[in-house]
Amino acid sequence: MSQRYPKAITGTARAGVLLALLAIAVWTALAVRAEQADAADTTYHKWSLIAIEETKHKYPQASLVDYLHIGRTQLEGGLSEEKFKLWLRQADREFGVFVTVRFNDAEDRLISVAMSETPR
Repeated sequence: MSQRYPKAITGTARAGVLLALLAIAVWTALAVRAEQADAADTTYHKWSLIAIEETKHKYPQASLVDYLHIGRTQLEGGLSEEKFKLWLRQADREFGVFVTVRFNDAEDRLISVAMSETPR
């Protein structure tokens, strides 16, 4: 003869199982999003280092306060551009610099680096 649990216990156990499944689903979704973010970061990482290095050459007395990856633009002929905004501090002045890194996608080869200070 099988023994049955009271309905209240069965309902509580069922809610616990559902809560555990929900927690597993959320944990999995967060892990997938983190992995996708890491993959996205690596696509422009090399070009961000070049942007920072070239900015250091142009502004050797400035220190880097912050930087922002603006985005990638696909150009014709297999070329792409990564755009960044770097915020610098030099003496008593803080200012922004837009840096555009142009490169050949297929060859992963640098073509040019262009910079311009922000108006404010």
